[in-house]
Amino acid sequence: MMRALGRAALVFTLALIAVALSLTAALAQEFEACAPRGTMVEMLSEVFGEEPRAIGLTGDERMMELFVSEAGTWTILLTTATGISCPISEGSSFERRTPPGSGPTW
Repeated sequence: MMRALGRAALVFTLALIAVALSLTAALAQEFEACAPRGTMVEMLSEVFGEEPRAIGLTGDERMMELFVSEAGTWTILLTTATGISCPISEGSSFERRTPPGSGPTW
C-alpha cells in the first residue's frame, strides 16, 4: 500500500514538472529568446560566466541543462531535438546543497 502511494506521488510530481517545463518553454519561445545551443552556451559563458553543472532529459525529447557561475547566477536552458535552445528560467544566489556524506561534489 505504501509503495503504491509512493509511486503515485512520484508519477504525479513528474507529471507536474513536465507540464511546468512545457509551459515555460512555450513562454520562452514567445519571447524569441531562443538560438542554436552552441550560441546560447557561448553567450552564457562569455556574458555571465556560467558553465554547465547538471543535465537531464524530458519526456518530449528535450534536454534540460543548469548553468551556474562562480558569482551565483544561474540559467536553466531547454534544448530541442533540433538543437535550438531556450532559456526558461534564470536567477541569482545559487547555492549547492548536498546532504553530508552523499551526492555529487561539483
